[in-house]
Amino acid sequence: MLKSTTQQSMEFTIRQMKPEDRDTAVRLTQAEGWPHRREDWDFHCLLGRGWIAAGPDGEMIGIVLWWSYGSAAGAAGLLVVDRRYRGNGIGRRLMQAVIDDAGSRTLKSVGTRSGISLLGNFGFQKIGSVQQWQGIPSPLVVEESADVILRKADLTSLPLLCELDELAIGADRRELLASILGQSDGLVAEKNGQPIGFGLIRPAGRGMVIGPVIASDESVAKTLVSGLLTNDASFTRIDIPAYANGLADYLQKSGLILVDQAPVLRLGDGMNGNQSPRSFAMASQSLG
Repeated sequence: MLKSTTQQSMEFTIRQMKPEDRDTAVRLTQAEGWPHRREDWDFHCLLGRGWIAAGPDGEMIGIVLWWSYGSAAGAAGLLVVDRRYRGNGIGRRLMQAVIDDAGSRTLKSVGTRSGISLLGNFGFQKIGSVQQWQGIPSPLVVEESADVILRKADLTSLPLLCELDELAIGADRRELLASILGQSDGLVAEKNGQPIGFGLIRPAGRGMVIGPVIASDESVAKTLVSGLLTNDASFTRIDIPAYANGLADYLQKSGLILVDQAPVLRLGDGMNGNQSPRSFAMASQSLG
């Protein structure tokens, strides 16, 4: 355990997260208006490692998680500090614990309004932006890409999905993809018998979340998202890169609303994916 004392003389302890901390983590994120359910916390915690800030009485007052994608890459997210205790250096100490834990790995993170300057102080650099779209899809006009065939993705598709994902992301996310496939529907896009992309949709937050979506180009990404949206008419969220203007137009026509845009930051020089295939939707803003 690591003890810290701030200029305001508030003592707190940094320790690794335990399974019994998850209910309190849900309450912290709900206090921020985040949609994470207990099931979502279970999903994120089983894949990653968490660090907790505890006050003098042992009460959880802050949390952060990170996820390892092989020996060279990872993602950090779900950083939240109880509003009553902000300004005491808690977020800084939590993020330092993640960076120390991750070692030499390149880390990516999406910066919240309160976290951008914190990440910048650690040397994170902006490399792009992500848009959050959500809502209940309206009756859709199906988007089609010439000669592209969609087929169902299941656990037998995992090796193929891992190959496409690693090309696009620049990291090995096999464990993440296997976990998502275990609770999701998915589609693989093929052209002339060759796989050129995939997309997944799963229960999360207020309804369904689409992602990741990996595709050879934006027209294929729109075809995949179209196929996933037509499978479910419930509340849906998708986080797409700001460069995907055509996909954004399609989401707007489909009845989704742009509710937020945030910077994507990176610490280190790794995780350089290809331009084709390319990522057109994150698994989540935390997971990348």
